[in-house]
Amino acid sequence: MRVFLCLAMLIAICVNICPAVAGEYPDHPVTLLTMTKPGAQIDLLTRALAERMKNILGQPVLVSNKPGGSHGSVMASELAASAKDGYTLGVSATGAFTYSPHVVHTSYKLDDFVYLTLLGLNQSGIICAPDRPWNTLKDAFAWAKKKARALPICSRVRMIATL
Repeated sequence: MRVFLCLAMLIAICVNICPAVAGEYPDHPVTLLTMTKPGAQIDLLTRALAERMKNILGQPVLVSNKPGGSHGSVMASELAASAKDGYTLGVSATGAFTYSPHVVHTSYKLDDFVYLTLLGLNQSGIICAPDRPWNTLKDAFAWAKKKARALPICSRVRMIATL
């Protein structure tokens, strides 16, 4: 019984003291690193997010552009080297984490990060000039194989609909 009472008192002390020691997060500005130059799509998304976070957190949220490297690996390297205190976060395409460490030397690895949320989807597509003799990617590959050559680079474009 005495051990149980001591344990209960210890838990009560920790519950009451720990929040006071930890303080309120955030108590100073938060930095959002991004992998692009100012004005790029991910930069604009990061700046909109920073504004919303500022309003919610009650602290400035500063955007710091770190372009370069393979798929954003410059930004990812800086993020990996930052203090693990929640005051430096990153907004990036996934390639810096899922692709770059496998094909170039990076100072970080996939499990150096905690992934918080998906913000958006990159809308990429395969496109070609409207006068090409194919309407699908499957047709384009068949054409290239039949002609024994690579697919040409296009200047005017149209979306190739489906495989």
